[in-house]
Amino acid sequence: MAKYLDEAGVKTLVSQIKTKVTSDINTAKTAAINDAASKYQPKGSYATLTNGKVPASQLPSYVDDIKDFNSIVTGKMVATGTAAAPMVWNVVFDTTANRFVAEVTSKDGNTGISPYLYYANFTNSELYGTVDGISGIKPEADKIYVCTSNNKVYRLGGSSLVEISPSITLGETSSTAYAGNKGAANASAIDAIKKGNREVPAPVITGTFTWYKDNGAGAAVTSSTAGTSANNSLELEYGFHVKWAGTYKYTKTDAQKPVTVTSGSWGTTVLASGTASSTYTADKTSAPTTAQTMATVTLSAPKEGLVVSGSDVKWASGQNDTKTANVYYGIKYRTYAGNTAGTTDADLKKLANGLYSKANREISFTVPANQYVVYAYPKSWGELKEINLGAVNIKTSAFTLLTVSHTSDETGYKQDYYVYRSTNATPFGVGATTTLKFNF
Repeated sequence: MAKYLDEAGVKTLVSQIKTKVTSDINTAKTAAINDAASKYQPKGSYATLTNGKVPASQLPSYVDDIKDFNSIVTGKMVATGTAAAPMVWNVVFDTTANRFVAEVTSKDGNTGISPYLYYANFTNSELYGTVDGISGIKPEADKIYVCTSNNKVYRLGGSSLVEISPSITLGETSSTAYAGNKGAANASAIDAIKKGNREVPAPVITGTFTWYKDNGAGAAVTSSTAGTSANNSLELEYGFHVKWAGTYKYTKTDAQKPVTVTSGSWGTTVLASGTASSTYTADKTSAPTTAQTMATVTLSAPKEGLVVSGSDVKWASGQNDTKTANVYYGIKYRTYAGNTAGTTDADLKKLANGLYSKANREISFTVPANQYVVYAYPKSWGELKEINLGAVNIKTSAFTLLTVSHTSDETGYKQDYYVYRSTNATPFGVGATTTLKFNF
């Protein structure tokens, strides 16, 4: 008859199975770990960390075995003794013997040894390599050597020292590097030669003239834009009160050099290319007697590259190129010439007239009956020296000098005029055309 487990028996059986499985799993893990440990043991000794670092005593000798020496020498006679206190010596490397030796600079109180003495051995010489006691200390492959006189680092290469990652040596030979500052200067010079001495940008002035009658007492007559040419100008009859207001700017191209200096009416501030200046105003409050510069600006920059100086070609130095723009107000005076019966101001204004500067003139006259030949101009010009008919000066014999108060219809300005009038009416015959030369 079959037997069956009750509920308590089932729980007991399950518990026993779990215990057995867990035990078997743990046994298997332990066996695997022990097996791995036995198969993968490190070979030799290994470092013990101190504060997370490997102590220097456990590093290979070449990692921290760095020795300083003073300098490199050649072909020194070496004594077999040992340099030791109280001697004073430097460790040097003799490239003839490929050995470190002691270079003694002071011995027995004598600090002026010359030439220096050299010894094959010296105190602690074994730290530098293999001691042979005859020719010096042989360098070792697991050491690094630093020369304190040239700051280069060496190792043993073959039988001698070789530099580790050789330093770049500046020079002008095939085995040296060219100095960067010299290269940059040469590149700049070549570029300057190719480009030549570039021009300075030209300033461009733009502005407006305004002028007033009666030397400023009257209303403005007119105003006009002077344009955008490099040089603006206006010519007016003497007697106007003239104002001008305007700006300037310049535009630099790649073929032109930068502006470094500015001077003139707008001051010394150097503007950026394409930037308009502030507005400058010129005001001539009284009638000037000569042409006036209303505004001026000069842009400058040093010469570049090579220039000819006398018979030499040399680098430009202390020389500037300049570009200037101006605004001019030109002054001219109204003169009158022709034939008239009277010489009042009203009579003069009926004659042919124009604006002129003081200068000799040649004028032709055709005079009807009972009229005089007349030439009138501002008294400020002074008297004529000659009135020539052909080669003959007839000023004294044929003309009379008068003074007339003249008021300009254009400007409202009043001033005295000299009037040269022929002494006689119709002096050269009725209807005859005669050419006279009026010379100052």
